[in-house]
Amino acid sequence: MSFALMREWVLRLSQRRVEELHRVDLHERHVRTLGLARRGWMAMGAWHLSSWGRAEHLAAALVCCVILPGYSKIRGEGGLAWTMFSRSDTFRLTVHAIDREGAVHTLHPAALAGHAEPFLRYFLIGADRYRTWPVGPTFRGRLPELAALGCEVGRYASVDVVLEERANLDARPRATHARVPCP
Repeated sequence: MSFALMREWVLRLSQRRVEELHRVDLHERHVRTLGLARRGWMAMGAWHLSSWGRAEHLAAALVCCVILPGYSKIRGEGGLAWTMFSRSDTFRLTVHAIDREGAVHTLHPAALAGHAEPFLRYFLIGADRYRTWPVGPTFRGRLPELAALGCEVGRYASVDVVLEERANLDARPRATHARVPCP
């Protein structure tokens, strides 16, 4: 068999295969289109949700996309209402520890990072200056816990943590205090 004949034979086979695949693809598209037209817009090919499944999906969507974010906003935290950090609110942490003799010591918030949750460690490191990170409400909700972490840093009688928050860069700071006596 010559090389030219073999090449012609391979080309003919590959051309047949391409035509066959094209026919199958057109047939599948036609069947899918007819199936969608027959069963409505919720059905995609062989996948079809029952009416109960649609109700469950609708309930889950309402809870996740409307009720939880709305509740979070009404409650005042807004942590579940995703805003893509489009605000310019800032926060700053100040930590003061009072030892057994009554002397006041200023602690850097990074000193608390060694005892904090891994998620909060990164944010505690630079929290001594105003930051626009999205954890101000998280710190506000856990301020007594942060003050208790200060007790683990040294031998103190009490630890006082002040969280200052500003709604925007020009707003007056709103301070939240937490004082915890150390054991």
